[in-house]
Amino acid sequence: MLSVQRKIGSILDKYSYTFVPDEVNLSCRGLETEDLDQLMRELREKNILIKAFYLYHNRLRNVPFFHISSLTLLDLSGNQLQEFPDLRGCQNLEVLYLSNNQLIEVPDITYLPRLSILVLSGNRLSAVPNFSCLPFLTRLGLDRNQLTDIPDFTCLPNLTYLSLAKNRLSAVPTFRQLTSLGELFLAGNILTALANLEVPTLKELDVSNNLLTEVPDFTDLKSLERLYLNNNRIREIPDFAYLATVKEVYLKNNQIKIVPDLNQMTALKILCLSQNLITRIPDVLDRVEKLVWLDQKVIVVNPKIEDLLPEIV
Repeated sequence: MLSVQRKIGSILDKYSYTFVPDEVNLSCRGLETEDLDQLMRELREKNILIKAFYLYHNRLRNVPFFHISSLTLLDLSGNQLQEFPDLRGCQNLEVLYLSNNQLIEVPDITYLPRLSILVLSGNRLSAVPNFSCLPFLTRLGLDRNQLTDIPDFTCLPNLTYLSLAKNRLSAVPTFRQLTSLGELFLAGNILTALANLEVPTLKELDVSNNLLTEVPDFTDLKSLERLYLNNNRIREIPDFAYLATVKEVYLKNNQIKIVPDLNQMTALKILCLSQNLITRIPDVLDRVEKLVWLDQKVIVVNPKIEDLLPEIV
């Protein structure tokens, strides 16, 4: 009786592939759509159960009906797919990568209730469902699409990572139902304002490359550690005293003229203010241990910065 590795080798002799025997993981290169059709038939005929199937960066325009009940990871990134694959035969799938294709819509995928990671970055999506059928989802990548609106994602209690960067969003919800969210990426949209985010678990927030003219209210972000507001139109820094947990603030390339007293931000380690309109260094930042300052790109690792940096003329 042939071993699984010998069976797979006989099927894939004309393709570039790797095989991990302990987990029955398979990675293939150089596949056209017709090649995958034949490969799927032969895998079924030889009863080879694949756990992880890596098909990224091939030349697939569409994929056949996947019926691999053992499959837990499928990577179809970097192909030419225009339609979401039919994965009704993969009810145990946990990880699905479909980034960098040409998808225009996401169908009903209630048949994939075990999904924990779904990456749809770099497609042509103009709308998405609320994914309420995926209660175990922890990571959702929707960046680099054409989204102009998004749902509330009210039924994703385990979601820890959400990327909506580089879309066409002019507004976003408060995300109050995302009770586990730790990382939120909204950079590269057309946001002129930001609703009061009600996500006390959030640790990293990126709202860079938008059209903000003022810093939003982050009062409810009780766990925030890293805040990115680069490349906006912000004119002033508000009282950040309530951001007691923040370690890093990035405000590069805005329109800030004055830096207020930030000494009550006792956790602050990095403050980036380069490419603004600031003309002098205030003496109120003596507790900041590391300061990335102005266009000279000076990095000071000393709490007494006023003794080290000259006044900017």
